[in-house]
Amino acid sequence: TTNFSNDDTLTITAESDTYQLTEKSKIYTVSGLDEYLKNVDGLSQDNIDLLVSEALAKQPDATKNGSGATFNSVTAKKLIVMSGNQTSTVYVISEINYTLDDGTNVTYYLSVYFKDVVLRKNSNGEYSLAHGESMHAGNLINLIASRFIYGYASQEAAEAAARTTQTPDADYSALDLH
Repeated sequence: TTNFSNDDTLTITAESDTYQLTEKSKIYTVSGLDEYLKNVDGLSQDNIDLLVSEALAKQPDATKNGSGATFNSVTAKKLIVMSGNQTSTVYVISEINYTLDDGTNVTYYLSVYFKDVVLRKNSNGEYSLAHGESMHAGNLINLIASRFIYGYASQEAAEAAARTTQTPDADYSALDLH
């Protein structure tokens, strides 16, 4: 149950003075263990789509029109995987655009993270995702008047925050989405 990964092999050897064994040794291939997501290469397009839709759902107020601001669009821009020893955190960074009542167009970046992302492989070899805590991250941004969102002024700031909130030895991989 520990120190094994899927596709590892192990050999079990048995001896008995009491029983006649037909096999004294058998090789097993480990399968069915949860695997923490290690990098973006392990994600299918369906998994990416699922993470993006869940990330956008974590921003309940971001896509609403409000007094003084009209929502235009939100586009997922980057997916980041930070992985360490038996941990994995996935960030989805999205660009959101508004038009203010004075005609000014503004753009901010939303960051949502999912902790302990695990890939699960079923008997057909297909993967699904499970995760622990998830929430949006960022700074409080005054959109207009008394309307605030959590986010970042630039995509680079959102990416830098993702990298600095993890342990220094975490492995980093990223995928541009659009």
